[in-house]
Amino acid sequence: MDSVDLHAMREHRALFSCPVCQLEFGEVGPNSVRCLGNHSFPVDNGLPLLFSPHTDYRSRKDVTDAIKDFYMENPFPDYEDFDSVAELVERSSTSVFARALDRAIPSQTSVLEVGCGTGQLSIFLSMSERLAFGVDLCPNSLHLGRGFRDRHRLRRPFFYQMNVFRPIFKPASFDLVYCSGVLHHTGFPRKGFESICKLVKPNKYIIIGLYNRYMRIPTHLRRALSRVVNIERIEPIMRRFSTKKKQLTWFRDQYRNPHETDHTVGEVVAWFETQGFDYVSSIPASQFGRTMDAVSNPFRQQALGSVLETALSQIASTPVFAREGGLFLVVGKRVRMTVADVSTESHGVHPGDASV
Repeated sequence: MDSVDLHAMREHRALFSCPVCQLEFGEVGPNSVRCLGNHSFPVDNGLPLLFSPHTDYRSRKDVTDAIKDFYMENPFPDYEDFDSVAELVERSSTSVFARALDRAIPSQTSVLEVGCGTGQLSIFLSMSERLAFGVDLCPNSLHLGRGFRDRHRLRRPFFYQMNVFRPIFKPASFDLVYCSGVLHHTGFPRKGFESICKLVKPNKYIIIGLYNRYMRIPTHLRRALSRVVNIERIEPIMRRFSTKKKQLTWFRDQYRNPHETDHTVGEVVAWFETQGFDYVSSIPASQFGRTMDAVSNPFRQQALGSVLETALSQIASTPVFAREGGLFLVVGKRVRMTVADVSTESHGVHPGDASV
């Protein structure tokens, strides 16, 4: 019997394209999938492994192998605390932002989570009859999400292995592309953004989450201290986890990750502008006093503060956001096509090639 993910590849065939040549998949079988250009990809226990190396793969700056090995050993988060779908939904709903997303995204919306890990957010967002897809580099993380979905007989979401630099979907396929905690673990964060932003439909949205240059400073200091002292005494998040395994996984992710970079709201806004996106909102907000509104209404248009106010807002938010790992979010709306987008859709050029 076919997996849910293989069935979805057939049912939604028009969304998918080969990460090598951008042609559609003609054959979708239990052991492999093959595109019309004759590129074949294996299927691992129902999970399509659609990873294709990008141009910079195995260059000195590229860290794909190191990051994949790290998360293969340390998948996070796991499903130990969830015996039912209701428990997963209840736990997800404790996040004000996740609740706000669920409230703001209509049913029947197409959502892509890039770097979904074990897929808990993808599953949560799929609850309201949304067409949700979760993609990640690491098959073991994806299998954890698939296992939970299948045990509870959920019809969504659908999971696939994918290289962020070589998307497996056609341009302009999704109403929302969500990518948080991912690009800063790549060797080329901006190229990764340019690759996935092409998947957003016109007048639809992207949410990017990255480590913040200012708010990450306390973690950098604790990382240095962790080499000489027991970090559990000063780590603000580890003690929240229910098991030693979860604590250890969090510690390794935050303090022993092989690669990460730090960014700013202004930097991401500049990325948006070059790719045809308008700034919608950010968390923390670029204007003082607007952060909670952005958390509760992420797709409500906010004014962009001055360069100085945007920087000061991030610095002022450090005491609060640093306790959560120093991650910030920026929401953008696709308002125009770029020359590269038109070339990609007209001539079948791979989205990642235009930025290399």
